Amino acid sequence: MIRALATWVLFLYSPIEYYSTFALSIILIMRQLKLIWDFKGPNGKKTAEHHLIHLKDYIQMNDLNISITGTEDIHEMHSIAYLVVNEVEMPLIRDILKPHRGQIYQD
Repeated sequence: MIRALATWVLFLYSPIEYYSTFALSIILIMRQLKLIWDFKGPNGKKTAEHHLIHLKDYIQMNDLNISITGTEDIHEMHSIAYLVVNEVEMPLIRDILKPHRGQIYQD
């Protein structure tokens, strides 16, 4: 819904010389970002798994359209929990959930 609304707003209010900016805006809207929480130490893996439970609870409670979540082991003393959001939704979710870092998501 946000994607479609942003697309139409940009289209309706963009002068002809900004159509290349319009095309760029569509690319930015569709880009996905991976928000990451780092957990280090001997209990990092279990902590990341537990944190993922809270992330999924937040997604469910707020009825968000986020389907890509998970944990990864970087090495035995460093694990991460993550979720993937569209770039237009990132600022709000980032400010509320306070991830440690983020990166462009590539599947």
